[in-house]
Amino acid sequence: MNEVVLILAIVSLGSLTIFLGFLLYGIYSVPSDVAQESLSHEDISVITAVRNDERIYRLNEAMRQNREVQWFEWVVVDDGSEIPVSPTEADVLVRIHYRRSGRRKKQALRSGIRVSGGTVLAFTDADCVPSDGWLSSITIPIIEGKADLVYGHSVMKEDTFSSQVAIFDHWINSMLTFGLAGHNLHYNATGRSMAIRREVFFRTGEYSSHEEIPSGDDDLLLNEAIKMGYIPMAILNRESVVETDAPKGIWNLIKQRTRHVQTSFHYPFKVQFLLSLFWTSYFASLILPLLLLVVNWVWGLILLGIRWLTIAGFMHFSSNKLIYKPTFYIPATDLLLFFVYIMLIFTQAQRRPLNE
Repeated sequence: MNEVVLILAIVSLGSLTIFLGFLLYGIYSVPSDVAQESLSHEDISVITAVRNDERIYRLNEAMRQNREVQWFEWVVVDDGSEIPVSPTEADVLVRIHYRRSGRRKKQALRSGIRVSGGTVLAFTDADCVPSDGWLSSITIPIIEGKADLVYGHSVMKEDTFSSQVAIFDHWINSMLTFGLAGHNLHYNATGRSMAIRREVFFRTGEYSSHEEIPSGDDDLLLNEAIKMGYIPMAILNRESVVETDAPKGIWNLIKQRTRHVQTSFHYPFKVQFLLSLFWTSYFASLILPLLLLVVNWVWGLILLGIRWLTIAGFMHFSSNKLIYKPTFYIPATDLLLFFVYIMLIFTQAQRRPLNE
């Protein structure tokens, strides 16, 4: 083994150790399941914004069949759909709030919150299907005074190969999100599964502190609440999960991830440092073995094999907590995700505008 190969192998192994160490840290730091209780509180509003998305009727069916249906109102904000959302027969108290189409989803959510009556606000998206105990999972900690803002987890449907890439990306980011949350470093929440005390929402400024930022409203609301001394909580169990559709195609995944990267510039410095360290190790632990394939293919294959077999094992052991089915396409999805992030870096460098 010549000196160049030895240096590449050592640096590759070091980067791989950091990358896999982060994932292992996530597996053992993910918050454990919490005991489930029945919801018995009528002062809850679920807010959903929709624009030209017929999947709202799929969500309506899930809401109608929810065992907790008598304990909440559901405010659907029709944000200027071409075919207006119409009231449907349901046991849940549905209030359709019509609004002229605006530029930002946050404006639609704000208008729905203002017409709602709950002291606890829960959020989910039009393309989601919540589990049966979802609402109690994310609202009971607030009702009991244990938290002021609670966020849960979402899983993506597996219907195409491109969705496998999105699911793999989602798994990596979920490991980071809930792993760091297990050590009280909260930075990333999703509006697909989130609840907040009403007074906290208004005291944090109703999104006004990040009005001009096109996306990442939930992350920024979480960070604003933390800055003001409010208590966040991450909930991860099968009852707290909502199911959602994966981005359609690789380009839509690139656009979604680009918006998330733009939001990450507003995270606390400690979180930015840890994320930078993680993603640097991610790239180095894949690029360097690929380079080694050219100069010494045996070492390149050994390092890539270690990476992919370890990731497969981690996905298997984390599946009970993060509720993922381990994928059998890890080499292909890993390489395609690498391509996605290269395109993301190129998009950021070119500062190409993205449609919301």
